[in-house]
Amino acid sequence: MVVVKPELQRNYSPLSLTLTMINGSGSNHTEYDNRKNFTARLLYDDTYFRGKFRLLVGGSTYQGGMYQGGKDLYFMEGNRFTHSEDLANIGQYGDRTYYCGEVTMQLKTLIGTTALNAEF
Repeated sequence: MVVVKPELQRNYSPLSLTLTMINGSGSNHTEYDNRKNFTARLLYDDTYFRGKFRLLVGGSTYQGGMYQGGKDLYFMEGNRFTHSEDLANIGQYGDRTYYCGEVTMQLKTLIGTTALNAEF
């Protein structure tokens, strides 16, 4: 994993970038091919009004694939998974590409912190 958080003129930078390369078969399996999955996340995280209000805005993506060891192949069509059952699917890769946006607002008061989160 690589995390990039620039310093701007010796001040705190609210931007950070996280990049990862992931073994597509998972952490508890041995590698069976040379394909990797990638993720990236860009995040803006800053506080305002002497630390009483915090704003986080970010976006992320997952780019990868899933090895299909059987005849069943699941792939995205529009906004849902579609099933294909064919012997030709054995050994193919089902595309896994996802995008995400996120917004979090936090407000600190005398009785605690209130947070509003949204993901899309």
